[in-house]
Amino acid sequence: MVKVMTEIHLLESKISNLYLADGDSIQVVYDHYEKLLFQDLGITQDQYERSFNYYVDNPNEFEKIYTTVVDSLMEKEKRFK
Repeated sequence: MVKVMTEIHLLESKISNLYLADGDSIQVVYDHYEKLLFQDLGITQDQYERSFNYYVDNPNEFEKIYTTVVDSLMEKEKRFK
């Protein structure tokens, strides 16, 4: 789940930097790349949503996962700079 959430955050960041004209365009582009991301990771949208909902219902576990996601994003940012 950490890898998936990290990659989703990176995708959201990339899409937000595209400067598309409207929200509908942004959503279409995001949905397309999210689908490709899930394919690359070997999961389905449904699997992701079920897993995400599990962690939302278990906040202590979600906090642990999200702490690792943040750490991973910070490490990627350091390497990028």
